[in-house]
Amino acid sequence: MAAEKTGKKTGTVRSPINGAEMPSGAHAGNSGGKKGRSGRRPSEVTKLAQQLAEKHDLLGRLARIAVGEEQVPYGMNEDGELVCGAPRAADQIAAARVVLSYAYGRPPEHLVVSGEVTRYVVTAPKFPSSVAEWRKLFTPSRS
Repeated sequence: MAAEKTGKKTGTVRSPINGAEMPSGAHAGNSGGKKGRSGRRPSEVTKLAQQLAEKHDLLGRLARIAVGEEQVPYGMNEDGELVCGAPRAADQIAAARVVLSYAYGRPPEHLVVSGEVTRYVVTAPKFPSSVAEWRKLFTPSRS
């Protein structure tokens, strides 16, 4: 007598949202993801992205932005011309993260906490009531 395939085994897990019991593992209803939206990117897309990155020296540009050697676009002026300037600290940090992740790999995402845990409560300012108030509070000043 042949042994049954392990692929037919199913277990169940409880939903963290509503507590419902759901099947897990290999079963008829588990398609492994939505067709066309899960899994690896098609190799043509990856090749095209690599060609564009090499053609435009994108990694080199990110490195120059990270160290403040290249200007970045801020937006358009009233005449429709592109306005560029020195990268902000946030631009430099974002560029450095990308360069470092390509150079050394992404850092591990797990966090091990041992000992006493201190909790903090942060009180945020009141949310702006209009777009005008938002712009007044958060638009960077041009110096």
